[in-house]
Amino acid sequence: MPYDTSSLPCQDQTVCVTGAGGFIASWIVKLLLEKGYSVKGTVRNPADPKNSHLRELEGAQERLTLCKADVLDYESLKEAIQGCDGVFHTASPVTDDPEQMVEPAVNGTKNVIMAAAEAKVRRVVFTSSIGTVYMDPNRSPDVVVDESCWSDLEFCKSTKNWYCYGKTLAEQVAWYVAKKKGVDLVVVNPVMVLGPLLQPTVNASIGHILKYLTGSAKTYANSVQAYVHVRDVALAHVLVFETPSASGRYICAERMLHRGEVVEILAKFFPEYPIPTNDGGLCGFSMLEEAVGEGLACGFGLAIVVVEGAAMVVKALVVFTPIGSYGYWLCGCYPVLAAAGGSFGVDGDEEIGEDGEWGEYGWGCIVEELGLVMGSNDDGGGYWVREKKMGLQCGGEKIKPGKGSVLWPQGKRGTTGLY
Repeated sequence: MPYDTSSLPCQDQTVCVTGAGGFIASWIVKLLLEKGYSVKGTVRNPADPKNSHLRELEGAQERLTLCKADVLDYESLKEAIQGCDGVFHTASPVTDDPEQMVEPAVNGTKNVIMAAAEAKVRRVVFTSSIGTVYMDPNRSPDVVVDESCWSDLEFCKSTKNWYCYGKTLAEQVAWYVAKKKGVDLVVVNPVMVLGPLLQPTVNASIGHILKYLTGSAKTYANSVQAYVHVRDVALAHVLVFETPSASGRYICAERMLHRGEVVEILAKFFPEYPIPTNDGGLCGFSMLEEAVGEGLACGFGLAIVVVEGAAMVVKALVVFTPIGSYGYWLCGCYPVLAAAGGSFGVDGDEEIGEDGEWGEYGWGCIVEELGLVMGSNDDGGGYWVREKKMGLQCGGEKIKPGKGSVLWPQGKRGTTGLY
């Protein structure tokens, strides 16, 4: 049986956060450190600059340890989780590629639960998704979706919704293994998560908003979407860990918005951008009610701040300012712009992921859709963006600031203006 540490002060507890450099995970780490916990965060490479933001968090120098671990490597997980009082399992791929989604999500979750059982942790908090709850076309429209509902695996499979399929299967495996191993498991199922980025990489959900700003979406869907702020999701994780009576699943939602409302709000704040004004003629529907978040708010005192509008979230993430022939200037969190593009490369023709990559001259990515190159000097000298030049991805040329670059000083991110 896991030993009970629920009465111990935070300063005497050590917890592990898997995938610590991610969007939600970074906020969980931040809140845990602020409360006095010692945190062991698993990342694939502790020396990767993408994880440097974690070391800058308050309390990180004294109480944060970044552990090299992969959820598919059981031994590395076991070493990271050993000696911990609890585990926050957030690490998961976000993709519709079945090979990259299903196995890592399912087997990774299984490994985490088994390692937690071996370490005799008090509780595991698993970051699941609303996608494991509402994907069921056979459910009556009169049914209010709540934590007792599950997505239909066959439906997810037949529609090739591999993200929802993988997350649903992973959560079901988590419950099965936790019961078999005697692990106290609590699951948080957030809806679309938006909010300020702590990490210097783009999370998938921001693309939902950016597509309306870049012109890649010519119309909007005639449907609704539930949203929640990332800080509230992180706080929900901490609260269900700290509350002994917490059990089962908790949907984390704040507000429902029709896609038409979203584009209206964006048009109000960003009139200079090609925001769509017509829906696509598709008849969409929601199987999720606003009320689903009330149980979490009432049960654990989570003071959910309702999102005033999608534009406020966008403003918290990034501010775009026109700069003549250069197209768009990015102030705020520079990699957010990368979400608008489709093809990235650095150090010649090397193909890299959506988050960009570090090369000889620092971080860089190519934003095909906007025709921009952007990056950061590896010497900390600043961040830059310039027009894409033909041949940049061939012949071994490194991405670097050059003629036509627009530079702004280090530390000026988040400040609107031209430097």
